[in-house]
Amino acid sequence: MRLANDLPEHFEYFQQRDDARGHPGFTPTQKITVALRQLAYGVGSGMLDEYLQIAKKTGRDSLNHFCKGVISLYKRRYLRKPTMYNIQRIYEVHGERHGFPGMLGSVDCMHVGSAMCHTAWRGQFHRGDHPGPTIVLEAVASQDLWFWHALFGVAGSNNDLNVIDQSPIFVDLNDGVEPPQAFFCKWRTLQVRVLPR
Repeated sequence: MRLANDLPEHFEYFQQRDDARGHPGFTPTQKITVALRQLAYGVGSGMLDEYLQIAKKTGRDSLNHFCKGVISLYKRRYLRKPTMYNIQRIYEVHGERHGFPGMLGSVDCMHVGSAMCHTAWRGQFHRGDHPGPTIVLEAVASQDLWFWHALFGVAGSNNDLNVIDQSPIFVDLNDGVEPPQAFFCKWRTLQVRVLPR
């Protein structure tokens, strides 16, 4: 509902207007719903026109305006790397609660089931150890459930190592760029404390 309030307030496209016949056009909720459904189900705008009674072009335009609007409105707060203040605060909270200092969060990969996966795509997203098609989500979250990183693996990369290998989370470390804060890195039984130079 926050999106339904914020987007029409800042973007004319999401405001309800009359169409060429003088009848009320689509509501902000309808345009946001068609955009979210395209993102959630990974389908084109033409797949939803019968269900939502929105033309293919309007669905495509809604998705385009939705993505630009969300980035414009929420980039500075939500779509960013943590600041030095954020890192220090997370370190302190984690150290107090768990007695393990210098930990931002933990990288975790999990399989997210997809009941709505198209039959033609099932083979790309199916593994024998899961009952249905899944996609791998790599995420880093702090104790307050704030996601600092999220990446969905691409089709065919259905194991944790492949997703981590494609992930941008370790790019800076691989390029020799280290964070200005000390941190702990634990991989299975190996535990390392990394100090800034």
